[in-house]
Amino acid sequence: HVPLREIAAATGLLKTTTFNLVTALVDTGLVERDARLGYRLGLHALIYGRVVERQLDIVALLRPHLVQLCADTRETVNAALPCPTDVVIVESLEGGQGLRVSSYAGTRAPYHSTACGRALLSHMPAPVRRRILTLAPLLAPTPKTCISVSGIEAILTECRRSGYVCEVEENELGAACVA
Repeated sequence: HVPLREIAAATGLLKTTTFNLVTALVDTGLVERDARLGYRLGLHALIYGRVVERQLDIVALLRPHLVQLCADTRETVNAALPCPTDVVIVESLEGGQGLRVSSYAGTRAPYHSTACGRALLSHMPAPVRRRILTLAPLLAPTPKTCISVSGIEAILTECRRSGYVCEVEENELGAACVA
């Protein structure tokens, strides 16, 4: 649950504007309101999300390959699609290792600090990459995160050369990913 004042602060909207917009979302069932705790996504958001998921033919095409990769490596396997400012995990299969990183379909991930984000970003045209990397300050989820645009560009160049990219403890301490 998120209080109205936090929603207003996060969006930069006036509190009255935020209230009107959130009330409209409550009326449609996309958001639920708890008088004491604030707002959260409603069940209709899940329903609409599942409709969109079924329309993503790419997920159906990828699923057999993801299942095989997960079985072969016993590691968590994700499929991600690019969005304007980050990537969205559209499928995630949890590996069989005792210690593993878990992701969930619908999770958003930064381009600069995740292997999947870097892999997608590496093949975008240079002006698009530059815009994404300079749109907002690059946050460092861990002390090991590269937040230098030139450093990230070097990582992306190596990704294009080698065909893969790694991320070691840049998005989560104790975790490493390859894409």
